[in-house]
Amino acid sequence: MAKSFLSNKNFQEFISKLNISEADKNILTSKVPQMDKEERLQILEVLKNIYLLDLEQTQALEKIQKNWQD
Repeated sequence: MAKSFLSNKNFQEFISKLNISEADKNILTSKVPQMDKEERLQILEVLKNIYLLDLEQTQALEKIQKNWQD
């Protein structure tokens, strides 16, 4: 049987690898055992949106820097 990504251990390991503050990681990982599947999916959606916004910001800054140098 395949391990679920949303299991306590897997979800906590995922959170530990995120580019967020240690305080935020600690808060999230401490709450994981209390979360049901729906809550975990909601948190995953929020984290995905944060990642995408961060990626967009990084790409925009790279474009600005490239244009500034040209």
